Amino acid sequence: MSPPAIARRTLRRDDAFPIRSEALGFVFHSPEEREYWARDACYAVTPEAVAAMDSAARELNGMITAAVDRVVASARASPRWWRNPTGSANPRSMAASISGSIRTDR
Repeated sequence: MSPPAIARRTLRRDDAFPIRSEALGFVFHSPEEREYWARDACYAVTPEAVAAMDSAARELNGMITAAVDRVVASARASPRWWRNPTGSANPRSMAASISGSIRTDR
């Protein structure tokens, strides 16, 4: 039986972490006095799982890039919705225009 692709491993909690981190100059380890991450666990990941996550991230990046390209092309074709009359960005009108231009027949 092969090991799981991603496995949570329990560690002995390291309560000295904040002090050791600050000594190395890493002072933003606990924003607003809350733990930023668990200090009592880590994850073991197989190379195959890393490759699958990398592939998914690259695919997502391509989808995001295509969406941004479409928005920019729409702004160039019809710049009126991109700016309000004062010349500043208007997120509400932009969102309405973008959502109105999305085709749902695909």
